[in-house]
Amino acid sequence: MLVIPFLIISVVVYKLSGRNELLRFTAFVAACKDLDIIQKLKLFFYESLIGSMTLIILSVTGLYGRLYANAWDDAGSIRYVFGFGDANAFHCMFMMLVFLGLYLYHDKMKWYMFLILAISDIILWIATRSEAAAAITMIGIGGVALFSLSDLKKYISLYLPGFFIYAFCIWFSIYSAVNSMRMPNDFIVKMNNLLSGRIINLYWDSNAHSGSIETWHLFSGRDTIDVYFDMGWVRLFYWYGIIPAIFVIAGIILLYAICIAKRDAVMMVILISLALYTLVEAHIISVYIGRNFILLFFGYYLLNSEKN
Repeated sequence: MLVIPFLIISVVVYKLSGRNELLRFTAFVAACKDLDIIQKLKLFFYESLIGSMTLIILSVTGLYGRLYANAWDDAGSIRYVFGFGDANAFHCMFMMLVFLGLYLYHDKMKWYMFLILAISDIILWIATRSEAAAAITMIGIGGVALFSLSDLKKYISLYLPGFFIYAFCIWFSIYSAVNSMRMPNDFIVKMNNLLSGRIINLYWDSNAHSGSIETWHLFSGRDTIDVYFDMGWVRLFYWYGIIPAIFVIAGIILLYAICIAKRDAVMMVILISLALYTLVEAHIISVYIGRNFILLFFGYYLLNSEKN
C-alpha cells in the first residue's frame, strides 16, 4: 500500500514533465517485495565494485576513458576522474561503495579497518579534490565506527539529532532558493562562499534562473529536462515539483523513524551523511539509478518490515 501513493505521483510527474526517474525508482522499490534484500545488497555492492574497478583499470592503462581532467582554476591543475568523467562523480561512487560496505560488514570490522578506509578517503581527496564527498565519507566512516565499536546504538537520544540535521538540510535548501538572487544577510553570504557560490548560482547561472524559488512549481514541466545544477535538495524540488518532493522527503522521514525503532545506528549515520551531501551536491538526485542503493533500503524496510 505504501507504494501506491508514490506510483500515482510518479505517473503524474511523467505525464507533466516527461521525467521518468520517479517512475523507475518506484518500480525498483516495488520489485523488492518478498526478496532477500541483504543478499541483493551484497550483489549490488560487488557488481558496483567490480564495475568501478574495471573503469579505473581501463583509465589507468589508457585503454578507455580519461584518467584526469583539467580543474576549473587558474593554476592549470588537474583532478583525477579514473574513467568516471568527473572527479566529484568518482568520489561520490567511492563514498556510496564505502557506505554500503560499512552497512553490510561493519559488525565484522576491526578499528584498523575503519582507519584504512579513512586514509583511503584522504588519498582520494588529494587526487580528486572533491571536498564535499571526502568530508561526508569521513563523517560516515567516523559515525559508523563510533557506533560499531561501542554500545551507543542502544541510546535513543543519540538518534534524535539525525532528524534535526535532516530538517536543517531541507530548510536551508528552501532558504537558499528563496534568497539566491540578492543575498540579504551575512549568514547566507558566508554560506554561499563556503559552498563555492552554489547558492547565488541558483539564480544567476542561467537566463531562466533555474533552481531559484520562482522556478519551483507544484509539479514541474518539461522545461526541467537537461537542466543541471548543484544543491541536490533544490534540484529535487525543481526537477519534480513541490508535491513530489514532499512525498520523497516524507518517505525518508519514515525511513528515519524505522531506523530509530530498530536501533539501526549504521543506517541512521548513512542517511544523515547523504542528507548533508545532497545539501551541497546533486549526484544522488540523478537520472542514474546505479549508485542509489538507498532505494533497496526503502524496499527492505518499508515492504519487508515484518519478514525482516
